Amino acid sequence: MIKTWTKWFEKLLFNSDKLVNLYDKYYKDIVKKEIRLAKIKSIDKVLIIGGGAVPCTAINIANTTDARVDVIDIDEKAVKSSKELIQRLGLEDRIKIYLKDAKNIDVKNYDVIHIALQVTPKEEIVNNIWNRCSKGTRMLIRQPKKFLKIFYSNLSEVFIMGKKDKMKKICENNGFNTIDDLLLLVKD
Repeated sequence: MIKTWTKWFEKLLFNSDKLVNLYDKYYKDIVKKEIRLAKIKSIDKVLIIGGGAVPCTAINIANTTDARVDVIDIDEKAVKSSKELIQRLGLEDRIKIYLKDAKNIDVKNYDVIHIALQVTPKEEIVNNIWNRCSKGTRMLIRQPKKFLKIFYSNLSEVFIMGKKDKMKKICENNGFNTIDDLLLLVKD
């Protein structure tokens, strides 16, 4: 339900730079925390899984760190809109958008992999990527607020407990947003 609403909302506002800037304010502080948590630098190659029609996370990471960012999404219309927006913003040299499924992407060349809140099936995708990524890869995962978990694909407590020694967590449950925790997994 929320995933469908988010898709609809992003497609609606993507044509207006003013609305995109307003929408971006929602993500700015969250992404700043993620950048600090994962220690993203300009030399990093970043993959965003689930960028949507308005890839605010990618835009903020690229603008804040100068890192190269690839964004994948399985929604053809969102990818088309996202490409247009990135071109309109003049960021096509730092952000590339692809129509791809996270289950089939080669992740070995990425330093940081970011999993959006709406990605589904989240645990399957995270496990798949974790098993194929290189040593030292940092994986950022957004987890929904507890009362919103029924609307999202989530990581199970068993999964989280099994990775606890490889995980850092920041609670993000203050303010008006849908995110409870920002998780960082580092492959050793």
